[in-house]
Amino acid sequence: MRGARRPSYARQRAPADGHRTTGGGPMVRAHPRVLLLDVPLALLVGATTWVSLFLAKLPVGGPYGAPWEGGGPPWREPAAPPFAVADVPPLLGVVVLALVVALALRRLRPLAAFLGVALAAAVLLAADAPFWPLCFAPALALLALASSSAPRRYLPWTALLVPVLALGWWPFETEQLALGSTTSTTFALVVFAVALLLGTLHRARRLAAQRIRAEELRQSADAERLRIAREVHDVVGHSLSVITMQAGVALHVVDRRPDQVEESLRAIRRTGLEAMAELRAAMGVFRDGEVGTAPLAGLDRIPVVVEELRAAGRQVGLEVADDLGEVSPTVAHAAYRIVQESLTNVGKHAGGAPAEVRLTREGSTLVVSVVDSGPVLAHPPEPGHGIAGMTERARGVGGSLDVRAVPDGGVRVTARLPLQGDAGRGSGGGR
Repeated sequence: MRGARRPSYARQRAPADGHRTTGGGPMVRAHPRVLLLDVPLALLVGATTWVSLFLAKLPVGGPYGAPWEGGGPPWREPAAPPFAVADVPPLLGVVVLALVVALALRRLRPLAAFLGVALAAAVLLAADAPFWPLCFAPALALLALASSSAPRRYLPWTALLVPVLALGWWPFETEQLALGSTTSTTFALVVFAVALLLGTLHRARRLAAQRIRAEELRQSADAERLRIAREVHDVVGHSLSVITMQAGVALHVVDRRPDQVEESLRAIRRTGLEAMAELRAAMGVFRDGEVGTAPLAGLDRIPVVVEELRAAGRQVGLEVADDLGEVSPTVAHAAYRIVQESLTNVGKHAGGAPAEVRLTREGSTLVVSVVDSGPVLAHPPEPGHGIAGMTERARGVGGSLDVRAVPDGGVRVTARLPLQGDAGRGSGGGR
């Protein structure tokens, strides 16, 4: 509906070539470069048309006819005036000026420019203007029209070129219906056909580029939604797991150790506030396109997660090698989320069994390992949203994830991530 406001998050961008559609028909944005290219070309066509018209009106030859009609040279004809003056009506100058203006605006208002050029060309041809240079003006207008409109829209308007071509035979004298007019008409038909073909191909290429761009935007939006979904899953899952364990501890010691209850409640409050802050940062992209500027949680947050679980009564060990070196923020964030999700899975699926977290370096690879001592599994862990999310995070930085059951009991999660990250290829897809 005209005048309806779009949602603030649906920001529209003009196509790369600047074309847009309005209620008055297809047009392009009035970029200065469009006029810088079209105005000189329109002036050139107008100047050549005027010169050809002036020469056509120039009286040459004498009583024996013009030289190309069998007569002698003009300077040898006694009847030829010493200074010939062309009889060009001033109104034709106005028509040529209108032709120039229409050509200059052909990419801003293609249909209006085409109609103006066709009308001006018809008037000039009716006034005995030469057909050859003038036929380029309708071709240029037709090129702009074909490149901005669908064939079903512009093809009916091409019927206006029929009277323009017919006027090329004017004044329909029998001796003129020969090679001259036939050649001119054939040449004009070829020029018009080439203009239509080039315009149609240009429009097809532009539409293909727009479709590719739209697909890229769609994939980017899907990837962003998937990223936010992973963040929400990890934050909510871990926070609720910690809150549940802390609440269980508080209920267990409420009668015997009231001081422990207060500590558990403080831990629950702290976990809730941290979860709210992380969710606010993850969902900030939906607030008028705002993107969070807070630094990504990295390896320094892993000890905090471990301490939270220990405070809730879980047995979690942590071993961090001293030679990790510099780790890119995206890789560190992926490692943090993998450790967080792995420990959350231990609490949900292994009954809170003891777990061990190790961060080591192998060459240029960060190796993240989380092993729990849960029950022996008869089958490998069934992939769910958690494992799929960890796999996508690892692939997103150019790494890999391996989840397998330990023969003595429990599950081992191993992520191998390049220290400086890499472009991901695809995404993974319950524990």
